[in-house]
Amino acid sequence: MGIAGAGNSGTALAALFAPRLAMHFGWQHVYGFAAAMMLLPLLVMVIFAKEPPDIERQPLRQHLSCLFESDGWTFNLIYITFGGFLGLATFLPSFYYSQFHVTKAQAAASPYLQL
Repeated sequence: MGIAGAGNSGTALAALFAPRLAMHFGWQHVYGFAAAMMLLPLLVMVIFAKEPPDIERQPLRQHLSCLFESDGWTFNLIYITFGGFLGLATFLPSFYYSQFHVTKAQAAASPYLQL
């Protein structure tokens, strides 16, 4: 759950900060800010990551054995619920903007401010 939550936090942070940054700097600059933020983990990986030791080759049957474990299916279902939440949170600003005629910045901030 921690890895899935960490991956989803980027979407939440982008939805919170991107509209406000776009109002001040323009949308083109927001993409530049996002690209700059993605360079930070890249640099950390380049500097600190190490190659794993070579491991023996495993047959296909051993690779597919994970499909028969119930824990894997449970975690997949939980991950789908996170995807549904993000889909709803991503759709709501468009809905608020088109139906209630609020500004784009207000519409983008509303799903996360009401939690």
